[in-house]
Amino acid sequence: MRIRTMAVWGLAASGLIAATVFLLGLDRAVAWWRVRQLLAAEPQARALVVDQLARHPVAACHQLLDVLLEENDNERALVLGDALTVIGREPGGAANEALVPCLQQIVQGFKSCPASGREQAAQWVSSMIERMPEGEKAAPEFLTCASRLVEIGRGSAEAGPRAAMLRLATSLAKLGLTEETVSRYRELARAGLADNAASVQLAAISLAMLSPLRMADEIAPCLSSSSSEVRRAALVVLGPNPEAVTEDAILPLLHDSDEQNAALARSALFSRGLSDDQIRLGRLLAHPSPAQRLLVIDHLDEASHVDVNMWLKRLSHDTSPAVRSAAARAMAQAGSPDLTERLNQMAEGDPSPTVSRLTRHFMSAR
Repeated sequence: MRIRTMAVWGLAASGLIAATVFLLGLDRAVAWWRVRQLLAAEPQARALVVDQLARHPVAACHQLLDVLLEENDNERALVLGDALTVIGREPGGAANEALVPCLQQIVQGFKSCPASGREQAAQWVSSMIERMPEGEKAAPEFLTCASRLVEIGRGSAEAGPRAAMLRLATSLAKLGLTEETVSRYRELARAGLADNAASVQLAAISLAMLSPLRMADEIAPCLSSSSSEVRRAALVVLGPNPEAVTEDAILPLLHDSDEQNAALARSALFSRGLSDDQIRLGRLLAHPSPAQRLLVIDHLDEASHVDVNMWLKRLSHDTSPAVRSAAARAMAQAGSPDLTERLNQMAEGDPSPTVSRLTRHFMSAR
């Protein structure tokens, strides 16, 4: 009886496979079967199934997307998305006409797809564009669908798909932008830079730095992001760009809790021509403690080739009344005509009446 039952099941499976081959064609049928194998496989066996799927890349993409766009389980969606990404690395995988139906699948089913699946699907589309052979142009229909996907995905509630959409937008922007799309992509980048998710901000920085958008100055707020990765990414792109941010915007990063960021900040300032003494004074000037900022005055005599008056003026605008008072005293003692105007301003209208009174006293004692 058991042998007979097994024979019946074998005949049923053979019949199912034969029917699938008849309805889908050999490539699609094989891909259909392999996708089911992939979802049933143990984690350590998935790579082998994906390799087998990659032998039929277009058919595999269709079948993976068929399941992905209906999959409500995040873990299974990630397995399918990872397989898509791997298959996208295969030779010949590019933004060509053969994959247009796959994109149409994504566009049609995107909103009902789970977040992990949407993220993986968008990353796969981006990889198709990035992996186009040199000199090859993307199929117009492919680009149209990809652009539509960016518009659909930009409003996702989850950070993963939002970041993936920005990465896709970056891939599309590298192919060229019209006047109309430049404006739209600037809006995308601005929204991403203001996002509260680090992954989205990182993707937005890459988009904003593309030459057609010219948004380097709008990345500056990311230097004070709560994410060390975002601060680092902003520092890497803005550090060598004095037109986008001044040295003052970089100085606080010398105190960054991430040692790599602090080292990058120092390198950026050094590349801009600041000397060791200037960087040392700047680090004190940007210290969060007023007591440390006061030390700038003591170190001015030790520093060489620095503009003492300039540093005293900067201290005179400090947020701490104690630091401003000390700066006023040092300026009055210096007796430089270049400092008189600033002393008069402090004496007449410093935010602190005490600082104004002390400044007048220091000036009268000269």
